[in-house]
Formats: sequence, C-alpha cells, structure tokens
Amino acid sequence: FLSRSLLRWLAKHAKRTRWSGDDIIVDALRSIVPWALIAAGVAAAAVVLPLTRSVQHHTDQVLEVWLILVATLSAARVITGLVHTFTQSRSGVAGSATIFVNITRVLVLAIGFLVVLQTLGISIAPMLTALGVGGLAVALALQDTLANLFAGVHILASKTVQPGDYIQLSSGEEGYVVDINWRQTTVRQLSNNLVVIPNGQLA
Repeated sequence: FLSRSLLRWLAKHAKRTRWSGDDIIVDALRSIVPWALIAAGVAAAAVVLPLTRSVQHHTDQVLEVWLILVATLSAARVITGLVHTFTQSRSGVAGSATIFVNITRVLVLAIGFLVVLQTLGISIAPMLTALGVGGLAVALALQDTLANLFAGVHILASKTVQPGDYIQLSSGEEGYVVDINWRQTTVRQLSNNLVVIPNGQLA
C-alpha cells in the first residue's frame, strides 16, 4: 500500500515536468518495486524459518537470480525508453528509427543473462570463447543480414536518409521514409503503399 501510494505520488509529479524520461523511470519502478518487495518478504521468511544450510543456499540463489532478472528487464525498459525519447526529440538522430532501440535492448538483456550465469557459479569465460568462435561461423552464414544491419547503422550515422525524408529510389518509387530498423527501410508512397527496401541496397 505504501509503495503504491509513493509511486502514484511520483507519477503525478513526473507528469508535471517537461522531460519524459522521469515518466519512463517511474513506469519501470512500478514493475520492479512489487517484485523486489516480494523477494524481500521471501528472504525475511527464509531467515526466520529453520531451513537447512542447503535449502538456505538454494533459496538465496533463487532470490538473487529473481532480483537480477527483474532489474535487468526494468533496466532494459528504462534504457530503451530513454533512447527512444532521445531519438524522438532530435530530428538529426533519426527520430523513429527502431534500430538503436533494438540494439540497446539486446545488449542490456545479454549483460543481465551473463550476470545471472555468473551468480549461479557458471563460468562465462568458456562461453565467451565459444561465442567468439561461433560468431565467425554465424557471421559467414548471415552475411546478408549483417550487411543490412551495418548498412542501417551507416545510413543513420551519416544522416544521409532519415525518417520523414522524401526520397526517390533508382527503380522509380518515391515516398516518405517511415522507419529504418535493423534490416530494412520502409517508405510510404503518396498512394499510402509501403515499399520495403533492404538497408544494404539503400546504402
């Protein structure tokens, strides 16, 4: 009851500010606070109950993993929300491009997954080595997909084409750029038809 009242008070004050980032943070707190309080209650109960050392150890591990997962999901929501807000507020950083949001979300979730493995006592060094070797095979197998990914980043970084621009393709189609994601660019024609172009071809 107290946490709900406090979060409601924070949300009310966050709406009064011009910066939308505090709204994103309060929204993330609404998801992490209840689960954190539940974990705290379970931890308090585990201290009081006459548990064996083995059961206590497993309980502590489960609670740690629980909190790490909740914190990771909340951090992913906050960071991707802030990135989305930043790109929306700056016309020169590709306002509606989802590629930055998707890359940020994947990075945060990957870091959280590695922290969970480290908490469980699983060494991540051999896994990183295997990922490095396997990454070469994946890169060879997904040449077209990776080419589109880096082409999309190049397009956005060079500011050659941005969402909202009116462009004409070499094939004759023309229209407004709607979105640039990790694989393709979407163009809306004046007839309201959508044309999808791979980023590699556009670059």
